Amino acid sequence: MEDWDQETLEKVCKYFLGVVKKKQYGWFWDCPNGGKNCHYRHALPPGYVLKSQMKALLDEETEKISIEEEIDNQRAKVVTSTPKLFLQWKKKKIEERDANLAAQQADRAKNDRMRYIHYLFAIIHM
Repeated sequence: MEDWDQETLEKVCKYFLGVVKKKQYGWFWDCPNGGKNCHYRHALPPGYVLKSQMKALLDEETEKISIEEEIDNQRAKVVTSTPKLFLQWKKKKIEERDANLAAQQADRAKNDRMRYIHYLFAIIHM
């Protein structure tokens, strides 16, 4: 092992590649070329793509639409804003805000009356 060069160390075992392609590689797989004593690597090289994965990638690329088309599609979905639409939106938001404020004030007034009644009741029973 001491006289091996980097190229020899980086060679991938042909049995390993075959098993990975057939999707049979697993925990209990043992290399027929010597098991743990096999001289070759039992790991895929960096950037290695299986043929089954290559087909999926090619199909995905063909189905993928261009960025320009995607931008145009998204622009078509967006509602154009006009001053008239903006004023309608603003009026609606102001009405919602006023309704929320009125509800909060009514709730506070009710709670204040209840506090005052509890206060009077506490004074009377002293």
